[in-house]
Amino acid sequence: MPVTHFYARTMYSRLSVAVPQPLVALGEFVGARAKHMNDAYENFHLDHCENIARRAADISFYEQAISDELKSADMFGAALILPTQLTGYLGSVKSFLDAIAVCLNDLFSLKLAPLNIDLCRPKLLEMLAAKDAVTGSRYAMHSDFYAAVIRWRNAAEHQVAPLVFVCGTTEARRGLETGQTSRADVEIRLVNQPGLRPSDVVKLPGAIKWTQPDSFFPIWRVSIDHLLKDVCEEIIAHCPDGTK
Repeated sequence: MPVTHFYARTMYSRLSVAVPQPLVALGEFVGARAKHMNDAYENFHLDHCENIARRAADISFYEQAISDELKSADMFGAALILPTQLTGYLGSVKSFLDAIAVCLNDLFSLKLAPLNIDLCRPKLLEMLAAKDAVTGSRYAMHSDFYAAVIRWRNAAEHQVAPLVFVCGTTEARRGLETGQTSRADVEIRLVNQPGLRPSDVVKLPGAIKWTQPDSFFPIWRVSIDHLLKDVCEEIIAHCPDGTK
């Protein structure tokens, strides 16, 4: 059935990254068993399959866009674009977590109020642990990740966009045009303190913690991949011929 390709109706069809294996396995499982599309939606949680795949693809989209921008010859232009891309990235990661939360609330019949259908709030993890201690512990182990996501995402969307600057020698900071500044003299840096304002950087330059704009990726990707695998397996387990 075409439901095996639900992930093709996402940004994965436009990206130069492979579709994650958990999504491929989920598509093969559903496609081999669902009799038709209505059956897939009614009994095989296709709504959740599609929603989670789309959110996961959006994360990859922003990762690729940011990585490409960091290679741009126009460093000052990149520093203008990256805050917008980083805000989108942070929002996409939170949306991915929300898609998983919605799925778990449905699969385990947690019947949570909408405000609590959120992995970044304690109620969902508490209710999930009460229903299934093993499953609850798997999701609770990423609590530090959830806290980092909510801290960065809330600051980016509700306070101030991530601060990105071209940093380098005194000559590079004098406002030379892009063509007059070599990449060997400067680098693009992110203020590694969510919610900081530009005026804070000016007032307390020595107290600023710097990092690379893509420093989130290798750290957060570990939890993202684990969570994607876990939720895909959970969907399969709650399907006909699954284990629950």
